[in-house]
Amino acid sequence: MAIVRGRLDKALELTDEGTRITQKQKDRFEGLKNRVQEARFELTYKDALAFERDGKFQEAIERYTALLKLAAYYKDALTRKETLEDYVQRAERLYTQAASEGDVAKRLDILRQIAQFWPDYRDVADQVRELSKTARPQ
Repeated sequence: MAIVRGRLDKALELTDEGTRITQKQKDRFEGLKNRVQEARFELTYKDALAFERDGKFQEAIERYTALLKLAAYYKDALTRKETLEDYVQRAERLYTQAASEGDVAKRLDILRQIAQFWPDYRDVADQVRELSKTARPQ
């Protein structure tokens, strides 16, 4: 029940206690320990997904990295982490490119590229809004 309630530390404590006091059911308690570990993996994975969905890519990358240290091939964590790392690198490159672009229309286009995959990156939304006013044909 501690696993179901998300009290994983308590669940691990109980399985350790059960392992110490039994001779015939050690395998069963080892199975429970594995379930606790799997529940930890799943919580970390869901936490990373939540950060990813919220556009907090750096935090998601940190969670995926922590998960992958414990379970090298958990679900699609490796692919998600690599994709987010690519997003971060691409956003940084495009943002730098936009900052050095003198043509307003080109700058706006570059910033819109960032906004497509990471709308909350730095001040991209504000810049797009401001440049859209400027770039409109009169």
